Amino acid sequence: MKPITLLICFLSLLISSCDGDFIEAEMAINLVYPLANETCEDANLTENSVEVPFRWTAQGDFDSFSLIIDGETRNAEIIFDEDKQQYEAKVPLAYRNSYSWKILGKSTLDFNSEDRTFSTPATFENNNYAPYPVLIEAPIISPGQVILNWTAEDPDGAAATDDLRFEVYLDESNPPTTLRNTDNSRLTSITVQNLERKTYYVLIIAIDSEGNSSSNTISFEGE
Repeated sequence: MKPITLLICFLSLLISSCDGDFIEAEMAINLVYPLANETCEDANLTENSVEVPFRWTAQGDFDSFSLIIDGETRNAEIIFDEDKQQYEAKVPLAYRNSYSWKILGKSTLDFNSEDRTFSTPATFENNNYAPYPVLIEAPIISPGQVILNWTAEDPDGAAATDDLRFEVYLDESNPPTTLRNTDNSRLTSITVQNLERKTYYVLIIAIDSEGNSSSNTISFEGE
């Protein structure tokens, strides 16, 4: 009788697999970022908080999602990235802390993802540096006018240098207070006319995208 018993068991298993008991679940939520048990580095750091991007993918027909951090549902805007086929929500959190998060998907039945733990960076580090001092070339002076040329570099790289803007002040006082380049703050050359035979002072300030600045001052005699 043992061979018959084994055959019946085998047929039972085969029928169960045909009924779908071993087919992968049609509903799934997969957490993408932050990574489990790691420090969240891909975040927007400010002096007061860490804006963490929470990302996940979903399989199945969900009506909506809720982001749950440390057991609390967060009211965050959820955006779907068509290119990456994933969802994202950004939430500001405190520095030097550990958090757990999961996603609750709402459909006919509620569906929870796994719980995942991560930590935020210890402190805020501003790695943006002020531009190098402006290098002002020798003024090209002619009767009633002056042509000013200058160069500037940003230690944060070529892209940061290209993004520099300038304020050019020129008048008879030291330091000068009359802004001369009101039309285009990206140019590195300017012509100032209607000058007299007097001593003039020039102040040029280079400003980066973070508001850091450096400056230089020269003087010249008008003709």
